[in-house]
Amino acid sequence: MKLQILHESSKFMQTLNRQLEEIETEAERNQTILNQIESTRGQITTANNLHRDLANEQHALQRQINSMQEKSVRLQRQHNSKVEKSNEDLKAVQDEIVEILRQRDSNQQKTSLNEQIVKKIKDKIQKTKSDHEQTMQMWQTRINDLQKSVQDYHNQLRFIMESH
Repeated sequence: MKLQILHESSKFMQTLNRQLEEIETEAERNQTILNQIESTRGQITTANNLHRDLANEQHALQRQINSMQEKSVRLQRQHNSKVEKSNEDLKAVQDEIVEILRQRDSNQQKTSLNEQIVKKIKDKIQKTKSDHEQTMQMWQTRINDLQKSVQDYHNQLRFIMESH
């Protein structure tokens, strides 16, 4: 009878050891996931900084556009006395406006792309967090079950030992 109990105990302990190894493997996988989350957070910070810089640059370009437009109005008021010079200055201003608008359009495209990247990264972070929470919940349940099994096993052993 004792041999049978010892044999069953040995089998049970082997099963517990296997399950503990599986838990350790899963813990390593969870650590990898946590490292990926940290990496993704860094990427989000970088994208947010780039977005802020582009927004500041766009604001500065808008101020330049406003300044050039004001200059154009002043030149038109002086048109009667300086027609030829005004036309040259106007041409230069129009060229600058075209370049500024081109730059603004380019920056708007970059900003849009950055916003898409940030959204994808946020979605990925949310999914990773959700997956991690589910995995941690599953493993906690499993650990609790194993702890209960060990406790039950100890209680059975204590009962058997006290019976003999």
